[in-house]
Amino acid sequence: MKIGITRDESKAMEFIKLVRSIGLDVVALDVIRLLPNNEINRLRGMLEEDYDYILFMSANAIDMLEEDIIEKLKGKRIVAVGPKTREALEKHDIDVYLMPERYS
Repeated sequence: MKIGITRDESKAMEFIKLVRSIGLDVVALDVIRLLPNNEINRLRGMLEEDYDYILFMSANAIDMLEEDIIEKLKGKRIVAVGPKTREALEKHDIDVYLMPERYS
């Protein structure tokens, strides 16, 4: 049996290994391309202001951050929605202040 999934292979490796372990063939189709946009400049401006918290809802958003922004996030109160988002932040040595127990 052959299964197609719409996710970048590197991000779906755990699932792909699981499916292959039961003898199925998997093809990963990377149908979405994430690119930084001008909102990154709004984030730069936001980091200059006095926000109480900065909330990240996606590991993909963190992957788009540039080094100057990563440095400015250090020492801020960062909320990560979900463990993958938390891992992405911690990969850049950004401390996570809070992660909700429930998320979707």
